[in-house]
Amino acid sequence: MYLVRLFKNMKFRKKLFLSYIIVGIIPILILGIYLYFQERKQLVYETNQNITDSVKQAAENINYKMNIYNNLSYYIAFNPDINSAINQKYTNNYDVHNSIKNIIDPYFETLRSIHKDVETITIYSANSIAQNSSVVTPKDRIKDSYWYKKVINANDTKWFCNDKNLFSVRKLVSGYGELSPNILYMNINYDDVFQELNKIIANEYGVYVLDDSNNVIFAKNKFKDKEKALIPKQIANTKIKNLKENNVKYIVTKYKVSECGWNIYFYKPMKSIYINVNKILFAVIFMVVICCGIVYSFTKLFSYIFVNRIEKLTKEVRLIEMGNLQLNMNTNSEDEIGKLINSFKYMISRINNLIKEVYESKINEREAEMKALQAQINPHFLYNVLSTINWKAIEVGSEDISKVTQELSTFYRTTLNNGKNIISIKDEIANTKSYIEIQSIMHSYSFDVIYNINKELYNYTTIKLILQPIVENAIDHGIDEKRQGRGIIEISGNIVNGCIEFIITDNGTGIDNDMKERLLSQTSKGYGLKNVNDRIKLFYGNDYGISIESELNKYTKVKVIIPIPLSQ
Repeated sequence: MYLVRLFKNMKFRKKLFLSYIIVGIIPILILGIYLYFQERKQLVYETNQNITDSVKQAAENINYKMNIYNNLSYYIAFNPDINSAINQKYTNNYDVHNSIKNIIDPYFETLRSIHKDVETITIYSANSIAQNSSVVTPKDRIKDSYWYKKVINANDTKWFCNDKNLFSVRKLVSGYGELSPNILYMNINYDDVFQELNKIIANEYGVYVLDDSNNVIFAKNKFKDKEKALIPKQIANTKIKNLKENNVKYIVTKYKVSECGWNIYFYKPMKSIYINVNKILFAVIFMVVICCGIVYSFTKLFSYIFVNRIEKLTKEVRLIEMGNLQLNMNTNSEDEIGKLINSFKYMISRINNLIKEVYESKINEREAEMKALQAQINPHFLYNVLSTINWKAIEVGSEDISKVTQELSTFYRTTLNNGKNIISIKDEIANTKSYIEIQSIMHSYSFDVIYNINKELYNYTTIKLILQPIVENAIDHGIDEKRQGRGIIEISGNIVNGCIEFIITDNGTGIDNDMKERLLSQTSKGYGLKNVNDRIKLFYGNDYGISIESELNKYTKVKVIIPIPLSQ
């Protein structure tokens, strides 16, 4: 049922296309897939054989070399002249030096000249012959070595490797066939021993040589992604040819080096083997694409007449979904598709008319709300100023009266703004300054004011009376209630993150967290912040408005954020 429903809901063009796919492409796909998997199987087999042969050849080469080194160590250990020179009791240094120079040194030099890969040969002796030389050295020097205990109890040659320092160690044998406490140390060129492993030519592979304790003797990998490289414990002692680690499948080949007890592990990701099958895969894909292209061309030609107008109508619907409520498609056809287009065009026209009516209604509603909110601005300030003019006229001379009158004139000129709601930021700042100057006179200059206004803001506009109510609140509820120290009000304005930002800070008594929440959420007696915040959000949107930061008995900071007008 699901497939039937899916086919019914499928576009007509796709139905035609799918029909040709079933008839023409599926047999080719089946044949191509069969050939692909057969070739991949054969390639894996051949790659496995090549890897096995390469590792076997490298292992036999290493085994051959280790056999030579073991025999060399054996001949030195059983050499009667070497044992006699080492075990002889000497009474003076001259005899010691003579034995080393005439017996031991020439013998070792001869061996090194024949076997170029033998770098050093040293005997660690417990006899008095031991000197600080590269040939004979006191045995005490190696008693703390990590390999000493393994050798002292062994009867044969032991191999060790530490940071590419490859060496064999074994005890010397006296003339009576008994093991002596003297130890033969032979250092071998690391790169020469493992040169066959370095010659393996392959991409994306790794190889380990581990001793019988699974310590790493040799390690190499050629992975572009280093996370594909395995660690020794993941591969050690594995008996299977296929290994899966970290969701990656590997083909593993193991070979034993019998002369020294090492194991060689060669591993390669299966995925890197399959890369070589890509040529066949690409050929199959190419044939399918060509067939699909032919089918698509004929399908497009045959289906054009039937589905062209429906596709055009679908594009128009998508444009309408994106907000473009204009249908630019006309038809004179009287068939079902023509009637559908004409009906849809009529519906869009009706929607546009309804949107226009709702939009105009919403604009009128916003303007009415803003006028109502502006009308709530408390007019008591006018009466306070008039009262001030009266008592100042009695108490002092006409200079103060003139100043108050001038500031009052500026204040009301910018406040009324010829009945306009939009005012330049320059006039808004002037309005605020006039108000502060009047308040300063009323408070006998008991507080200071700091202005930090970016003059670039003077090029922009804002709705009026957004700063004066905040300053009034700072004076009435911050500075006036301050009991110690001189009051300070700082007004700053700047462009921050593409918006206009004003900050009014006072060092008054501050407000607690509960009051901060109420100031912007409900009308509070004596505070005009909610009025300003509501007007900003009504005019500019909910992304803008007022935020308050305060600490009791220290400061209050009110931040006002409005957008930069687009017309500017």
